[in-house]
Amino acid sequence: MAKRNNVIEEIQELIQQIKNEYQEGVDFEIPYYSEKQKTGAISHLSPHLKSFLRKKFDFPPALNDYLDYSKTDSNGDSNYYYRLDGEHGKKGEHEGLYWRRTNKGLEQEQPKNCKSCGELTLEENGRMWLWNEKTIGKEFGQDSKVIAYFHPECAKRYFAEKKQSKENSARIKEKLLRNLDKICMDCTCELTNAELLKNDDADYYLKKGMYSSDKPEWKEWWDKAKQIEIDGEKIDLGQLSWEGYQEIKEALVNEIKQNFSEWKIEEKKHIHYTEKIIRHQKTGRRHWKGLGLLKEWAEIEALINGSPLPVDNKKMSDSEREWLKNLFQKYHIKKISFENGELVITHNNNNNKIINKYKLTDNPEYQTLEKYCREHDEKEITKEQLFIGVDTNSANPKPNNYQPVIGIVVGVGAVILTGIIIFLLSRKRKGKINKL
Repeated sequence: MAKRNNVIEEIQELIQQIKNEYQEGVDFEIPYYSEKQKTGAISHLSPHLKSFLRKKFDFPPALNDYLDYSKTDSNGDSNYYYRLDGEHGKKGEHEGLYWRRTNKGLEQEQPKNCKSCGELTLEENGRMWLWNEKTIGKEFGQDSKVIAYFHPECAKRYFAEKKQSKENSARIKEKLLRNLDKICMDCTCELTNAELLKNDDADYYLKKGMYSSDKPEWKEWWDKAKQIEIDGEKIDLGQLSWEGYQEIKEALVNEIKQNFSEWKIEEKKHIHYTEKIIRHQKTGRRHWKGLGLLKEWAEIEALINGSPLPVDNKKMSDSEREWLKNLFQKYHIKKISFENGELVITHNNNNNKIINKYKLTDNPEYQTLEKYCREHDEKEITKEQLFIGVDTNSANPKPNNYQPVIGIVVGVGAVILTGIIIFLLSRKRKGKINKL
């Protein structure tokens, strides 16, 4: 007796229900369908069908643009999945329901542990897939990568907590913006407890806690420096999102610029370098000059010293050009585009990699690149701009097509010249003979 194919029956029943209860062209469309290949898709057009399908597949309430619900029959022949892919805006990509034959042996379809509970998840039971790229989906094979698997009920909890964490980060940011006097920027431009760093001796403990873990008191001091208390609530400064951090850093810089007469610059000499710090003259609060503040610091220092403000020169410097050139060569980059806060990196093989604001924290080089494009108003940087790809043999050029011709002309000329000389010598000798 043939085994019942539950997945095919499930998807057929669901498609029929959609056709019975919703109107094609108004609530949904069918981008493609093949009975022979057992493939097809339904994309919703109305919020009513969208709500129905999300509820049907038990999607978590928080929107995630890289999530699939996927289920395969126990024989591994057929598969259907619902994709949260509605925010991309690319032609042909829609949030919706898809079904097709499975790609047997694909790594993504193997049993995997749930990111939330740690227990095994199986395709035949239905599970959530979380992708790391916008080109998501099994139809892209190994070009796309699944970064997490969930049981549907675990996914709900996971994304609910993630949403709560995001909301908490926004709440903390607003509290910090109202209490800027409690925070400062340390030597790495991280937000730190301002009260603890007022004392000069705090520098020693800060750096020991940052780079060493062999003494518990240093680590304990570091953890304490990364917490502040506002209205009786202890706030971990590390809970801030990247966007929240940027907003607070900007607020701190503006606070200094608007009240620059209240600040003074101090220099702290070390064996191999000199450290610059600005100190609030009344409260003793300090900020360090760090890599993340180089541009802002030049203006702050000019204001405090009464010097002319630096010219905002957006021209690419030699050091910036060299850094970009090394980056292009390191990652085999052909072109970088910057639009709407997103970096699009086109590699030499024409594959694109999109770096959005959520991925910037994964790579300091991406952060620096995004900052450069934003501050220089660069929409596109190409290999040609950086003089990459120039023929390496140009220093030793090959002979061109004119060289053989030149050789022939010189050779013929030499023969003719030799003939003229011989002719003149023979005439001269003949003349002498005639005189005799």
